[in-house]
This record gives sequence, structure tokens and C-alpha cells, in this order.
Amino acid sequence: MTISATFLALSLLGSDPKPTTAPRAVSAEPAKTCVSADRTGTFRVITKKAGGTALGLGLVLLENIEGCLEATFITDDAGPAIIDGLSLSGDTLKGNLKLSTGAAKVSLQFIGNGVAGSIVQGRNEWSVEGRKTS
Repeated sequence: MTISATFLALSLLGSDPKPTTAPRAVSAEPAKTCVSADRTGTFRVITKKAGGTALGLGLVLLENIEGCLEATFITDDAGPAIIDGLSLSGDTLKGNLKLSTGAAKVSLQFIGNGVAGSIVQGRNEWSVEGRKTS
């Protein structure tokens, strides 16, 4: 009898028990809020610093990414920059432009196939004008 008990004990010790797993916690991710991608396209723009004569060339790219509007600003003298924190009120799109020199506020108003607005970073302000190219 002791032999069978010993074999039973050894077989239980030698078996590979199922690992115990903690129950998974249900984590509810906050619902992603986004601006509807009603207006998309590429806008070729010219920027001009207030009080200056130098012009800058750039593109504003508005894309529909999974039903949300994503905006990118591409300019001739700096790398591409994402415009986030978008809000749309009527025909005016506002957001935060992430530049290598810091953050700036962008406001763009769509008029037909054109766009006009401003970029403000601290005391610096640039006017923005352009038209839709695609």
C-alpha cells in the first residue's frame, strides 16, 4: 500500500500542473474623439510673416484616417509637422502645430477651393493663403 501511495505522490509531483492565471482585468479605453473627415485633400499654401516680405511655401495635407481627420503641415524650410488637437467650427479648422521650435496655433478657413488663415507662435504670426490642388 505504501508503494502505491508513493507512486501516486511521485506522479502528482512530477506532473506538469496547469499554470494558474489571474483573471484578466477589463480595461476600458476611452473612446477616441476625433473631427469628422468631411474635408480632405492637399492644399498648396504660401506663408508670410506679419510685417515681412519673405514668403514660405508649404502644403497642408488633410487625410481621412479611420474616419477621423488627420492634418499635416509640410514646409520648404522645416520638416513635416502634425497638426493635432483639431476642432472644426463651420468652415474654420483650428489646431496645434508641433514645430521643432515649439508649439504654434493654426487657424484655417476654407473658402470654396481656397484656404486662408494664420499660424501664431508666441509673438510671431504668419498669414496663410492657398488653394486646393488635389
